[in-house]
Amino acid sequence: MQQKDILETFKKYVGEFGLTQKMQIPLCKTQRIQNFGEDIKSANELTGALQVLKHTYKKMLDSANGLGNDEVQDHLIIYQINEQVAQCKFMGNELFDSMLSAKVGTQSIEFENPSPMPLLERGDFAGFIGYIQDKSSEITQTLSTLSQAICDESLFGKAKHTDTGVDFEHFDPSVFLSKQ
Repeated sequence: MQQKDILETFKKYVGEFGLTQKMQIPLCKTQRIQNFGEDIKSANELTGALQVLKHTYKKMLDSANGLGNDEVQDHLIIYQINEQVAQCKFMGNELFDSMLSAKVGTQSIEFENPSPMPLLERGDFAGFIGYIQDKSSEITQTLSTLSQAICDESLFGKAKHTDTGVDFEHFDPSVFLSKQ
């Protein structure tokens, strides 16, 4: 089939379905698209921050395995962990002693992250390790919740687009072939 034939066929069917008129997105849909974009940006930033935190917690846990054997070594490990806490940042923002959040649609996802250093400073090594393990699990759960919120958010509403009557999820391309 030549290019001209393809173009003529396309024009024929596009015109037949009433799509030759200039389509405009209503203001409410434009706002929904903008809000969705902002939500995705927020979700991406939260995801990045949580991944940095998870990596930092893993390094802290690896360091903490040597605690309790030698007092001098304990001070060195506590100093290293304190440095890891101080250097844990995402996009220039400190991630410890902070509340991280994202909004996806109507759902708000939050992650509170207090510093574990008070546990170390009072010598509660077992409590510190338990805290890190719990926070790592909480990060995994928060990432899962965030992912589900994004999947549940619908940019254009239900499967059948109410303004045009077009079913975007169950579109049948054979419609173009059956008409002549």
